[in-house]
Amino acid sequence: LDLHLSFAIAALVSVALAFGYLRAVADRRLLRAALAAQLAYQILFSYTFFFDGFTGLAITVADQPLDEFARRNIFAPLGMNDTSSGMAPGICERLAPADMWTLAGDSPAPVFDLGGSPAGNIFSTTECAALFEC
Repeated sequence: LDLHLSFAIAALVSVALAFGYLRAVADRRLLRAALAAQLAYQILFSYTFFFDGFTGLAITVADQPLDEFARRNIFAPLGMNDTSSGMAPGICERLAPADMWTLAGDSPAPVFDLGGSPAGNIFSTTECAALFEC
């Protein structure tokens, strides 16, 4: 089944369920507003994840790819110049070594590109990661 068709089916089911629930408890004005919000914010916002490098938040707020938004508005102000969304040239050589555990014992963790943003695809040196405080 095509991914976009699957999304459309899920969206229709979502709207139908919301309509069914709200019809039982809401007046017509609230029902129309809630269904419009369901369509605009849940479905269209979610659909933006199909655009490579974008998320609904980045498109809504910044009208730019998420990696560019993060670089300008998060990493640069913190001085995290060796942090990127995606595997920037030369960063692999500067990453902290990491190990992973398997049934066979510890071994060096592989480094690989996780694909387009925002799939947890942030690479940072140890020094830069230390600048980011939650």
